[in-house]
Amino acid sequence: MAYCRFSTDDFRCDLYVYEDCHGGYTTHLAKIRVEYQSPLPEPIELTESNVIDWHERHHAVMHLHDEAKRVEIDLPLAGESFNDETAEELLDRLLQLRRIGYRFPFYVIEAIREEAYPDNTDSRWYVHCSVCGNYAGAYDFATLEEAEADYEDRKKMHVLGCRYELSASSVKPEHM
Repeated sequence: MAYCRFSTDDFRCDLYVYEDCHGGYTTHLAKIRVEYQSPLPEPIELTESNVIDWHERHHAVMHLHDEAKRVEIDLPLAGESFNDETAEELLDRLLQLRRIGYRFPFYVIEAIREEAYPDNTDSRWYVHCSVCGNYAGAYDFATLEEAEADYEDRKKMHVLGCRYELSASSVKPEHM
């Protein structure tokens, strides 16, 4: 099952992520991005009543895609592939890739989070903190965007001996 492909989001996705038939979850990172020269038409959800409109939009997007520039992705790991054994490991990787600047739909993170923590009804995000190797606790946030902003702010402080980790779980990470 693929969570996203390079063609996802009108070819604006930098990742191809899927559950691998040989085990685990595989992520391929693109080496190039599509850079559209004109704005894309508004997305249309395909329903039985708008099939013609959806196809017309699709043809317009494909025409713009054919004319789009291809630009090299100037980010660490571009063109690399990874296989993570567990959904938890994949979630950590996706959060890291998002922080680096890779583009992919947010629903991919949510889907993997549900697989990683199926019994977790808590929709909050956490920034865990350890000081000099001792776990100090976690800060919780309502959205991933808030948690990411806090995580980045804390990293900028460069407090000696402090280590931070972003997580979808309130449980202390094993390696902290």
